[in-house]
Amino acid sequence: MKNFTDGNARAAASGYLTTIRSPSFLVLLTAFKKVLSTVNTVSEYLQKKCIDIGAAMQEIAILKTEIRRLRSDAHWKASIEEAETLAATINVNLRATIDEKDETTRERKKPRRIDDNPTSQVRLKYTDTLKIQDFYPVMDKIISELDERFPLVLGGFQYL
Repeated sequence: MKNFTDGNARAAASGYLTTIRSPSFLVLLTAFKKVLSTVNTVSEYLQKKCIDIGAAMQEIAILKTEIRRLRSDAHWKASIEEAETLAATINVNLRATIDEKDETTRERKKPRRIDDNPTSQVRLKYTDTLKIQDFYPVMDKIISELDERFPLVLGGFQYL
């Protein structure tokens, strides 16, 4: 445990508060809340002293289906709405903060090629960037880890 002076503690607390109030933290917190809750439920089931292999495989199959469902745009939009409600409880106007980030984010200059048309380039919103760079990679990793750790061939052991 570190010994903090009052100034260090105040600076650390201020940094934590800034992070907690940031739009990326709030949106990703609400997006992963349902995901982690679902994974935790199955994890607790698998840690019971006595489990049925068939029922365990069924729980894992349901988990895989649910995780794939949560990787959707519908879940992402619902998470943003839930994040706005959460932000309101801590006196943060999330929509205004996101709109401000959309306006103030500098567009990267992309290398030009012969066949490029600069008028057809897409500029992503802040929430779309969060979804593509943070949410989808984590969800894809969870799905691939579930598929790797619990392959369908384990279903052959149900009769045991």
